[in-house]
Amino acid sequence: MHNAAFAALGLPHSYALHETADAEDVRAAMAAPDFGGASVTIPLKQAVIPLLDALTPAARQIGAVNTVVRDGARLVGDNTDYVGIVGCLRQAQLDAHAAPFAEAAALVIGAGGTSRAALFALHTLGVPRVRVFNRTAERARELVREFAPLFAALTVVERLEDAAGAAYIVGTIPASDLCLPDALFGGVGVALDMAYKPRWTPLLEVASRRKWGVVHGVAVLIEQGIHQMERWTGAVAPAKCMGDAVHAKYNEEF
Repeated sequence: MHNAAFAALGLPHSYALHETADAEDVRAAMAAPDFGGASVTIPLKQAVIPLLDALTPAARQIGAVNTVVRDGARLVGDNTDYVGIVGCLRQAQLDAHAAPFAEAAALVIGAGGTSRAALFALHTLGVPRVRVFNRTAERARELVREFAPLFAALTVVERLEDAAGAAYIVGTIPASDLCLPDALFGGVGVALDMAYKPRWTPLLEVASRRKWGVVHGVAVLIEQGIHQMERWTGAVAPAKCMGDAVHAKYNEEF
């Protein structure tokens, strides 16, 4: 995606993978004179923060970074995950004719770094009431205590059955065999799953059967990547080119 964009923009940059589970392993790479920025994935979205010079207001509020931008001599942590979620949910709400965000309730599944971006996205959209479900309830309660000031009501549910009535469901955990009761999918709604392997996660399969709108994780991947590109380069990202590159690769594998 990013290399396709650099080529389309005529920029002499390259994007490569650096796989590690230890944030310290990327310190030297980010200090290199030719370092221009980075994407940050699980499990380093919070662990990378001590290596940075500053955070954007959004990244500071979210408490997780998925984008590193070089600003002169400084490394600035940003978060485009939430921007990708916002853009995709706005379009899906229109397509599905779902409830206006300001009148709706939502459910976030998971309590890790990506769930923090999901909560900030729902706050940005003006959703007033949100429930959080996580297999480890105490971790969900910690998240709720931190983000409660952003919502009229933010609560933990220990059973998914207790989250019925949400018009928007955001999955933020790796695709799993999580049991999703049909009672979650009453009325008209939208389910977005940040996981993109497999293409049809359990959440999206059940939502689709109940005629809900669905947003595949690959759509959010592209949307947030477009915003990363613009933050790194200051140029208007070639969105179609980037989307085409992702789908070409994705369709080969899934």
